[in-house]
Amino acid sequence: MTMKIRPDEPIEEFARRFRAEHAEAPLGPVANKVLVDNDRVRIWELSLEPGEASSLHRHDLDYMVILLDGDRIAGIPGPASTRGGRAADVVPGRVAYLKRGDTEWAVNIGDKPYRELLIELKDSSST
Repeated sequence: MTMKIRPDEPIEEFARRFRAEHAEAPLGPVANKVLVDNDRVRIWELSLEPGEASSLHRHDLDYMVILLDGDRIAGIPGPASTRGGRAADVVPGRVAYLKRGDTEWAVNIGDKPYRELLIELKDSSST
């Protein structure tokens, strides 16, 4: 699925348009490909061409994102979410820690291919 952000379009308006067009999307995987899956972590690779969106997905685990390539990325909350869309410049090598939560799409709103590694942190039973 693809959808381009309009020049100078606020991310809130793009998020509204995107959610309306994809409101019936089923939940899918967090990213394109699982690279590692063991009892402690699951590591995904996500690659998106300009204008391409990930599947609608839910983050059921806390996770870290390592940005590899690209220029602009957006997080568009799922249909039932009350939060707004968010956009960020891609800085290769930047790492972010995020809490589990709602459903969302990742959308490459930039002009370059986007790549990230996403590391899901599995809950420990020995806490």
